[in-house]
Amino acid sequence: MHLLEAVNVCFTRFMRSPQPLPRDSAQSRALYEYLVRLSPSREPAPARPFTVVRQVADVPRGERARGEEVFRAACQVCHGDVQDGQGRLTGDAVVVAQTVAHYPTQFPGVAPALMVVEKVRHGRFFGIGGTMPLYSREALSDEDLGALLTYLGL
Repeated sequence: MHLLEAVNVCFTRFMRSPQPLPRDSAQSRALYEYLVRLSPSREPAPARPFTVVRQVADVPRGERARGEEVFRAACQVCHGDVQDGQGRLTGDAVVVAQTVAHYPTQFPGVAPALMVVEKVRHGRFFGIGGTMPLYSREALSDEDLGALLTYLGL
């Protein structure tokens, strides 16, 4: 995949642009120059592992304090505070406590914790809605995910 194609996936799917950036636009060129300058060298970076979890499963719970750290680092910038969404990125980002409280009605017979694992591991992919990106095992370990579930009271 070329850089512009990768950027346009983010631009249209997560940032909700109605159309991708055209190859010859000033905006595309400026973005390309910015991204190229982020690398300390012009050499291609080595591929990094990115393990997508295909079949979700419950994970062992962890420490609440670690879960709070995980939430602050990985979730809060988009979702804001857990209880009321204060400080969330946009009105499209769900308020976690309110959303999780509705899971038993929306998904009867499925543990709310498993729905959170599903959303974290698949984001908007695999037919799941919203704008959330997926978190690979390298980006968020099962241990950190378990701690996050503890923090969320799941």
